[in-house]
Amino acid sequence: MRSMDEREQHWQRLMQATQSGDEASYRLLLGELSSVIERYLRRHFGQLPYEEDCVQEALIRLHHARHTWQADRPFGPWLFAIVRHTAIDVIRKGQRYRQAIESWHDTEDMLDDSSQSISNDSREQLDAMFTCLSPGLREALILTRIQGCTAREAAQSLGISATAVKVRCHRAISQLRAELRRETLEAAFDGE
Repeated sequence: MRSMDEREQHWQRLMQATQSGDEASYRLLLGELSSVIERYLRRHFGQLPYEEDCVQEALIRLHHARHTWQADRPFGPWLFAIVRHTAIDVIRKGQRYRQAIESWHDTEDMLDDSSQSISNDSREQLDAMFTCLSPGLREALILTRIQGCTAREAAQSLGISATAVKVRCHRAISQLRAELRRETLEAAFDGE
């Protein structure tokens, strides 16, 4: 087990190599940081309902911000600032996300119960929820979030990697969040 100083120096070397275009160092860095981010989130925020999404979102934000890290600055504080801001954003958006998932579960339950007919309003709501998603994103999200498959199980079903399933789910959720925000704004302006 490395000391904190050794880890910091190791991450700095990997990030410097990453900024120089070394893809192998970048993959190694992201692989190591996934578990570090997960532990950080648990320690500082407790068990988040969407912890895996938060880890993935933090890694994506790190990817987009990697050019902003300066080699003469410590890596850890830069990384954990990104993770902290990501977690706060996920927590803030969590209520809307939970409501959407609960709505999907309710609709899915109605679809599974053949003795219960679905009203036109419910069908329209279900259709509207998924129209903004491409078929690939929709399939990944339904398999993992509605049917409860693991990323590995969904990957086998779709014939893609587990990482690709996670990326598709992340993109689908991001698109649905954007759609919810758009609809909320439209409803607010229509109410005026």
